[in-house]
Amino acid sequence: MLLKWLSDLRTFFADLMRSLMPSIANTHLDTPTEKQKTQHKLFIPTFESRSSVAFWLFLIVFFGLYGLAVRADAIFNANQAFTLFVAYILTNACVVLFNVGYIHITADTLQKLSFQEILKRCVLVTLITAPFATLVANFLQLVLLDIPFVWVDVFKYMVFNTVASMMIFGLLIFYFANQQKKIEQQYTEYQQALLEQNEQLKARITPHFFFNMLNTAQYLIETDPYEAEAMIRHVSSLYRMSFGEVKEIALLDEIAICKHYLNVEKYRFEDKLQVAWHLPDDEDMLYDMTIVSLSLQLVLEKMIIFVVEMTTETIYMDITVNWSNDLVTIDIQVTLPKIHYATIRENITKKLSFTNQINVLKQHYGESSVIDYFYDGKYLLIKIQYPLKDVAV
Repeated sequence: MLLKWLSDLRTFFADLMRSLMPSIANTHLDTPTEKQKTQHKLFIPTFESRSSVAFWLFLIVFFGLYGLAVRADAIFNANQAFTLFVAYILTNACVVLFNVGYIHITADTLQKLSFQEILKRCVLVTLITAPFATLVANFLQLVLLDIPFVWVDVFKYMVFNTVASMMIFGLLIFYFANQQKKIEQQYTEYQQALLEQNEQLKARITPHFFFNMLNTAQYLIETDPYEAEAMIRHVSSLYRMSFGEVKEIALLDEIAICKHYLNVEKYRFEDKLQVAWHLPDDEDMLYDMTIVSLSLQLVLEKMIIFVVEMTTETIYMDITVNWSNDLVTIDIQVTLPKIHYATIRENITKKLSFTNQINVLKQHYGESSVIDYFYDGKYLLIKIQYPLKDVAV
């Protein structure tokens, strides 16, 4: 029975690791590619969707009504108002069609330019297309509405439409560029969150721990089947609790995860690892305390890798939890062996990092959350601190 459980456990984790490996292998998700950076640089509506077309139609009609309101004192009847309104609509439609049409056609080219180059090119194009669009609009007014073609008036409209077009397009480009910056910021934050999630996934199925656990289970099955069964129960509980969303959980649940993890490791290290928990005497306080899932467990795992596995001496680990003045403090004190002290200290100095765990804590509890470590010739102390308001007060 135990051999079958062990075989099934190997198969389950092998399939799980294969399914997650593409996500875990991508450790550069916080750096967008060049294609992603330029994909939506030109954030301005053209004619690519119904909503964009509706936006420009609204502007055409709006400025048509605005022009009609400005000339209200010179309008004497409904026919004159209708003719003037249609004339404004034709002019505005030609200006929008020529200018926005250019942006729509050359969007792929504009995406490759900087924001300043995009703005400069749009200004230059407007200086050409706005006067030409005014000429076309006045020609259509002559043909369709029988409005005389007066060069002095046409020249005035050319200047007015050119200046107005430059102002409108400039404001739109600045506005949508600001929107694009917000999108890029959200994208960066999303990528960072995804990177941290991948780090959490890697930590939950660390191959180092997993294969050590399998080897220990295989040994126990041959020497002590009852202990092997107990170990498998610990492993099952550990992974059942840890494979879930990274979120705020009760500290008691996090401690339960840590105890399952340490119990599994104790089968491998036996008396070499001695763990003592020092928790608040007030049970109500413990029930109110929370922490981000796996924050403490990942710290303990690093202590196993950086200290316990590096020596043959007995390692004592004391875990102390305190909550006062709306500040949670978790101290993990680990004895350092004398024989391998220099090697362990060098590895800790070069490789020990809690960056991902700190970032997750800050997301949930604020910028004052920290994880830091200190060591001398005898102890290594890891201190986890984060603000947590006591709701019972």
